[in-house]
Amino acid sequence: MEMSIDGMRSSRREEGCLEYVMAVDPLDPGRAILSERWESMERLQTHLSQQRKAPAGAKARPVPTNVELTLYEVASSRSLI
Repeated sequence: MEMSIDGMRSSRREEGCLEYVMAVDPLDPGRAILSERWESMERLQTHLSQQRKAPAGAKARPVPTNVELTLYEVASSRSLI
């Protein structure tokens, strides 16, 4: 998880990043959740293309055994409080 901190900081500094959080599941320490919010699909695509272009050493991290990627598009949101 510590390896991801620099990546989270870097992503949060990118234009259009509203939220970028990686968290360990408290009930399953071998599981981590990555949650991202971007102001637009274009900003997300820019972020993803930058990730693909990163030098190989910059992407060195353990290979997960089970990965699920899901994109949720939210039409609107409102405060619950």
